Amino acid sequence: MGQTMTSKDYASKQAELDRQLNDPKITLEPARIWALLEELANYSSKELDNQSTTDRFVGPQAGTRGYLPAR
Repeated sequence: MGQTMTSKDYASKQAELDRQLNDPKITLEPARIWALLEELANYSSKELDNQSTTDRFVGPQAGTRGYLPAR
């Protein structure tokens, strides 16, 4: 089992991914990009698993902008 990623590690990997995708001075490394995406996705899904269901986004609520009543 791997080590748990901290929020600092997560931010660092996001920054590296951003550089890989957006910095014209860096040669694209597709394998590294996919690896970073996988690590970030695994961290995000674990974080969601740790949240209670009341903390999760459920969409616009009645009386707020974007809410569409059921028909």
